[in-house]
Amino acid sequence: MLINEDLISTDENELNCFLKGWGKKQTKKNRTLLINIIEKFRSVSSYSPHNKDSFNRYVKTKKIKSLFDSPGTENKQQNSPHQSKIQKKAHEIYVQRVKDAIPGNAFADWLQAEKEIKKETK
Repeated sequence: MLINEDLISTDENELNCFLKGWGKKQTKKNRTLLINIIEKFRSVSSYSPHNKDSFNRYVKTKKIKSLFDSPGTENKQQNSPHQSKIQKKAHEIYVQRVKDAIPGNAFADWLQAEKEIKKETK
């Protein structure tokens, strides 16, 4: 039987606990990204029940921690040409998605951008 402490919450304090535990910045940007990831996680039936253990497995399998800003990495991320390409492509995907009124979120846009950039570099 699941109790409330086992369930994933989008409460700011819980989001910050995840980020801190992963060694990531506790910023609004990171919390917003984490909320989008949690929403995506909840839609994946293969990770049911959607508790903290399942979420940690999801995060590890999808290598999600690398998407978040870490302390002291701002300049590295801004100077990375690969990261800049992904960011630009994700924005293009977002603009087109909004224009076409297609539901989605920033996390899904980012993953799609990564796939497309990876395909382009092969």
